[in-house]
Order: sequence, then structure tokens, then C-alpha cells
Amino acid sequence: MIAEILNEQRIRIPLQGSTKEEVLVELVDLLKLPGDNSQQQILRKSLEREGRMSTGIGKGVALPRYRGKDVTGIWAAFGIKPEGINFHALDGNPVRFLFFIAAGEKEEEGYVEALSRMARILNQEDFLDHLLREKSPEKILALLRQEEEELWK
Repeated sequence: MIAEILNEQRIRIPLQGSTKEEVLVELVDLLKLPGDNSQQQILRKSLEREGRMSTGIGKGVALPRYRGKDVTGIWAAFGIKPEGINFHALDGNPVRFLFFIAAGEKEEEGYVEALSRMARILNQEDFLDHLLREKSPEKILALLRQEEEELWK
């Protein structure tokens, strides 16, 4: 499933931003959704959501997300910020791994499934250490695919 919504062009290592807002701009830009209005709406709503409650779930991982009628299908972007950034994560630690998902309102099942799969994949410290050593989007995507296949045999 992850390989269906994420590709090498939507993976950035390292993320260039140094704040939560800057990396969210970067991730939304990676989505390359049709129409500027969709991208602007996704960014605005994502920043509003982060203002209410961080999507930093702990262990250096954040799962920012958006679901709305202006998106068709399910799209994802992934980035690594090796030194970490303050994302106001639940555990108070810097975030290094960010998986952004945007989905249409009608995509509830796939949206929830993708989020839960990435949360499980990125909840493994050994796997996160392995991701940190990789420098190419192709290798990152291959590792995510492989880990997903292992966990959902």
C-alpha cells in the first residue's frame, strides 16, 4: 500500500527546513498535487491542525496529515531531518522522520490504513536507525516496501 501512494520523487533526504512550518511547506510541495489551491489549502489546514495538537507521535516520528474534498485519492510524502527539529512531539523529543499523507474525504479506509501502517513501520527503533543511514530516496522507498511486506505477510 505504501508504495502505491509514495514514490521516489516525494521523498527528501535531508529535509532543508529548520522549523515545523518550513518542513511542512517542503512536504506539501513534494506532493505535487494538481492545482495550487489544493496545495495551499492542505498547507493552511495542516498548520492549523499542528497549532491545535502536534502530529509528532514520539520516537522522532511525525505523521502530519490532511483529508478534504479538494483532494482526489491518497498522496504521501516522506522526509528525514537527521538532526531533528522541534515538532512539539508528545514525548518532547525532536522529530527526524516525517510522513505526510493527504487524502480525499471519500478515502477514509485507505487513509486510516496508510497512517496505521506507517505508524507501525516507524515505531521500530532498529528500522529508524537503518533509515537514517540511507541517503537515496530509491533505497528509502525500497526499505519501506520491504518492511511493509514483512509486517503484513
